[in-house]
Amino acid sequence: MPRRGRPADRGLLLLGLAAVAGLGTSAYLTLTHLQAVPLACPTGGVVDCALVTQSGYGVVAGSAVPTSVPGLVFFAVGLVLAALAARAAGRRLLVLALLAAWCVGGLLVVLYLVYVEIVVLRRICEWCTATHALVLLML
Repeated sequence: MPRRGRPADRGLLLLGLAAVAGLGTSAYLTLTHLQAVPLACPTGGVVDCALVTQSGYGVVAGSAVPTSVPGLVFFAVGLVLAALAARAAGRRLLVLALLAAWCVGGLLVVLYLVYVEIVVLRRICEWCTATHALVLLML
């Protein structure tokens, strides 16, 4: 009879899958920004990806780097940490603690970005929301 993985291993697999999905959404947001291609998202209403991503908050402060680039870094590091935690024997708790801290940091950034969308811009970006949900799922 095949041995089922431990719940922690299944959790790390789910976390890794969320990180891969986050890499995909962040890559899409980055490419559309850099190529000035419209996002597949409604415009002109409460849901307006173009307004959100092309606002001054759509780039890292003081640069031309889209905010999706730090998202790429976040998800890549999360994926590496999840893989390390799955393989780490003696240092598994340390890697899990690093992963948890990394995800808490990601959640703090997400809370700020959601605040900007809802309170400052009064618009929501579907792609951004999907990415934010993946950060929450990873936590």
